[in-house]
Amino acid sequence: MACTYVHRFIGIVFDELYIREDLVFDKHSSKIIGFVNLGVVDKQLSALEVDRLQSPRAVATRILTLMVRGIFSELHFPFANFPTAGIKAIVLHDIMWEAMEHLERSDFIVCFQTGDGGSPHRRSG
Repeated sequence: MACTYVHRFIGIVFDELYIREDLVFDKHSSKIIGFVNLGVVDKQLSALEVDRLQSPRAVATRILTLMVRGIFSELHFPFANFPTAGIKAIVLHDIMWEAMEHLERSDFIVCFQTGDGGSPHRRSG
């Protein structure tokens, strides 16, 4: 099916979701699995945990997901994911403008952005 002019009209839907602990992403199967004994990977995760305890860094507790939705088409796909520990509105502003730039360079016409209205998404700083 050829992409007509009206099929290029899209919107960006975004939401910040909490990440459940003790999950592992398997890059070979592209699946998220519960925490299990993964042999060598388990040892690497243990080493990372020891390193994290020795030099604490912010750990992502949420993931910001940007989803593309077609207005006049059935188009829908996740466009980008960003691990966060809670996002501020000014950072969200920059991410959204960059997403619009990438999509419009790909010949889409971004007509709207919408989120869940969480308080960080409404503040200016």
